[in-house]
Amino acid sequence: MFPQTHQAIEEFQRADPARVLRIVPPPDPPGVGDPVPRPSRFKFIDTAEFRKADFRVDWFVEWFLARGQPGVIAGPSKGMKTSTLVDLAVSIATATPHLGKWPVKNRARVALVSGESGGYTLQETFYRVMRSKGLLDDSCDGWLKWEFSLPTFANLIDTTDFADRLGALGCELVIIDPFYLTLGQIDAKNLFEMGAALRTVSELLLTKHGVTPVIAHHANRLLPVGEPMELQHLAYSGLEQFARQYVLLNRREAYRNDGRHELWYRFGGSAGHGGLNVLTIDEGVLGPDNPTRRWDVRVESPDQVTAPETAARARVAGDKKLAQNQHDEQQVLLVIDAEASNGHPGASVSLIDSKAPISRDRIKAAIERLRECGVLVKVPEFIRTSGNGAKTTITDGFGRPSEG
Repeated sequence: MFPQTHQAIEEFQRADPARVLRIVPPPDPPGVGDPVPRPSRFKFIDTAEFRKADFRVDWFVEWFLARGQPGVIAGPSKGMKTSTLVDLAVSIATATPHLGKWPVKNRARVALVSGESGGYTLQETFYRVMRSKGLLDDSCDGWLKWEFSLPTFANLIDTTDFADRLGALGCELVIIDPFYLTLGQIDAKNLFEMGAALRTVSELLLTKHGVTPVIAHHANRLLPVGEPMELQHLAYSGLEQFARQYVLLNRREAYRNDGRHELWYRFGGSAGHGGLNVLTIDEGVLGPDNPTRRWDVRVESPDQVTAPETAARARVAGDKKLAQNQHDEQQVLLVIDAEASNGHPGASVSLIDSKAPISRDRIKAAIERLRECGVLVKVPEFIRTSGNGAKTTITDGFGRPSEG
């Protein structure tokens, strides 16, 4: 058994001795007697050696996705995770910019393992991404592998087979989508179980074969539409600690079933890289007049998008306020003109309030605006006679200016 993997399993057992270990270790080879003492996995180095070591970050995608660091891409259900992962896989396999923005200097072999989307959806998305990048259909041949069966991380034999197969293919990056279907009997709420499983996966893939894992995962239900996703919005235990780098998506506004996706696209990691972008994806919608969809993407800084949006919202709000003001002024004038037709020089605020379908505060504001522009004036005290002959002295009346 791989030494680090054995160590992780022992730690898991010590954490909860009463629990039957759900991660299944492989059996000992036949004929093997007492186990051979394992060499220590701790290798202390002196500062002199530490100073000379080369720990520089190597990038799959420049300043976006680092080699050798487990990653997670997460977002709400139907939040474009898989589609953006196809773009990422194609970009790395062909050394073309991810989403047209982040450059890839050197191509690398990638495996995309999907147990949820299905062959048709992945193939259709793949061809759209290829066309958008101006690539020939065979540009990924030999560099991008596809698998539709997910490993079960609760089963060490299965996970070891999965890692060994990736190593034999020469893959440097594996994208696993979605994470929840790989857990098997692992308790997603148990930090110890999740930690042991994720550590084992990381060691089998990274330490043994040099394959960087990127896991696609869901956000929890605390993530509202419109807000950039944070690591705290990851569902399940342990993933926030496991991920050394991340890509987090969320919708900026609810999807309108028009093939256009307005997204927050946040990324970062322990290498010090990171950023928050606005990602707009226009796919179109399949139909009789549109037999094929597209992959039109645009990445912008929040300032590029939010400033015009704020101005547009202000204009809309201003237009609505103007319309409301005009409506209120019309309602006030209707009451005053009706009073004038009955021989009264004006109307009181109380009378207008009893007849106009707007609040008293809006009536007062409308009167003030009409006075400022000279449409209304304060009228002298007068006697108002109602329909039943009752007389009322009006001291706070407003009316149109008298002619002459």
